[in-house]
Amino acid sequence: GSYVRASSGSSLLEPLILEAMDYKQVLYLLEVRQILETEAAALAAERRDEEDLAAMREALVRFRLVTEDETAIGEEEDFAFHRAVVAATHNPVLIRIVDDISDLYRKCLSVTLAKNVGFRRKREQVFKEHEAIFEAIKEGQANLARVQANVHLEKVKEKVKMLLESLEERKEARVNG
Repeated sequence: GSYVRASSGSSLLEPLILEAMDYKQVLYLLEVRQILETEAAALAAERRDEEDLAAMREALVRFRLVTEDETAIGEEEDFAFHRAVVAATHNPVLIRIVDDISDLYRKCLSVTLAKNVGFRRKREQVFKEHEAIFEAIKEGQANLARVQANVHLEKVKEKVKMLLESLEERKEARVNG
C-alpha cells in the first residue's frame, strides 16, 4: 500500500539511507556468492569440458572489451562469466539457484561495478581476478580455482564495506551538520 507522510528535514538523508540499504543488500548477496561460487569454481575445474571453457573464454573476451570502454559498467558481461563458471559445474540445482537470484545478482553487480567506471586500473584488476579464476579452472586446479574465486569476492566485499562506511560517515556529517 501507499503511505503519505509529512515532509521533514530528514528527506535530505533519504538518498544516503537508500544507498546504504543497497550496499547492505550487496553484502548479503556477496556472502551467498562466496558460499556458492568458491565451490562452483572448484567443481568447474574438476568437471568442465571444452564447451564450458569456450563459454568462459567468450565471456572473458566480452568482459575485456567492456573493461576497455571507460563509460560501460559491464554487469552483464561480469554475470555471463560467473554464470558460465556455474554452468561448468554441471550441477542443475546450483545452476537453478544462481538463475533464481540472477536479477538481484545483476543489480548488485551494477552497484559495485559502477564505482569502477572511469578508474582504468580498478577495472583492469577486476578483469585480472576473473582471468585468474578462468586459468585455474582451465588447468583443472580445483583448490586454486576456489582460492582465486574467494580472493575476487573478498576484494569486492572490502570495496562494498568501505563504500558503506563512507556513506555512514556522510550520513552522520549531515545529521550533525
